[in-house]
Amino acid sequence: MTTIANEYEISTETVFSGTNGDVPESILGYGRFSSEFDNRFGGIFASPERAVAESHGETVFEMSLGRYISADDFRHLAFYSDHAEDVAALMLAEIDDERCVSDINADLMLELVAEDENVFDLDNEVASELLEQFGFDSLGELSWDIQGLKGEICRRMGFDSVGMEDEHGESILVLNLI
Repeated sequence: MTTIANEYEISTETVFSGTNGDVPESILGYGRFSSEFDNRFGGIFASPERAVAESHGETVFEMSLGRYISADDFRHLAFYSDHAEDVAALMLAEIDDERCVSDINADLMLELVAEDENVFDLDNEVASELLEQFGFDSLGELSWDIQGLKGEICRRMGFDSVGMEDEHGESILVLNLI
């Protein structure tokens, strides 16, 4: 499965992340956090803009992108490429392994992971069902978990970082410290 990332160039671009704590020495991965905010997303959010990182903490540190896939490229990979079935299979396996959820609407989850759909725009009944299945109390928690899921899918495909659409446009989830 890691051969998918090998089709992408290794980026030498530097990105920035801000923290009010210590600079992380490692990334635990999706679903493996030791406290509520420690590696919540299975990676570290970063931006190519230092000012964005400064808005998230007093300590700003640099990281390399490595093998990077943008949000748009991930969307293409998930829906329109020869690897679409692999992406869907990875997603379902990860949901089953980490969240013990096997009876799920795979098409909807893939749309959420690829950011074609947003949890905050879902019908109340559908949103409530997903909250129950994943064991969360809020759509915010669910959306964070979906970001972590996207990161883990990309990590399993061999990527070091992935683009995520957010309040800054496209932020980067760094999956591996290089």
